[in-house]
Formats: sequence, C-alpha cells, structure tokens
Amino acid sequence: MAMGRKKNEVRRVCFPLESVLEIVDLEEQITPERSKDYTSQVSALLGQAALTKSIKKIFSEGVIESHNMDGKNGKLSLRAYPKFLNVIMGGSNDTSGAASGRSASECTGLRKKYGQQGEKPEAKGGANI
Repeated sequence: MAMGRKKNEVRRVCFPLESVLEIVDLEEQITPERSKDYTSQVSALLGQAALTKSIKKIFSEGVIESHNMDGKNGKLSLRAYPKFLNVIMGGSNDTSGAASGRSASECTGLRKKYGQQGEKPEAKGGANI
C-alpha cells in the first residue's frame, strides 16, 4: 500500500486504459466496497457521448483493436476481467441523459458489427468492443 493512502481509498484511474497490464491492475483494485466508485467514474465518461465514441475514453485504440467481448477471431476477451466488465456494464447502464437505456442494444450492435465478423473497424470511427 502506498504511503499516505487509506486502506479503502479508491485510486483514481487514468483513462483511457492503454494496455492489458493496466486493465489487470484495475481488475485487482475493484472490490465490492470500491465497485460503486469505479462505476461512477466509468459512468461519467460513458455519459459524455454515444457508446461508440465514449468507449474510447475508457480504452485506447490499441486495447479496442485487441479485445472483443468473447475473445473471438484471435482477440482477447473482455470477459477475462469480470469485475471491470461489471463496472463497464454498470457504468453504461447507470449513465444519465443520452447514454441511458441504450447500452445493451449498442453493445450487441458493436459485437455483431466488429466482434463476430472479424472485420477491422474503420481507421477513426469504429470500435470492436
């Protein structure tokens, strides 16, 4: 534990996550007591725009390109990080305004478009998470 840090203090995470190691580190930090705080951080980021744009506030392009939900087509699976995936899903469902109520259909659409067909997203506009 770092000097001056309280046992249950939530460490602010620098988003977007740039590597698998950063995701693993965050996965290890998420406890039942801290989950709500992390969900609030993610919710604030995801609520700023449509999911296809706001997901880039959570993950770097490299992480987006190397992962999908199920780990198909030679990619890594987001399901390998169940606590963080729960935070993301809670964040995408818990946002107010434009993001509210649309996350399930958007995630399904993204998975169909990129995660299961093995297609690469367009250089700037796509996502495969």
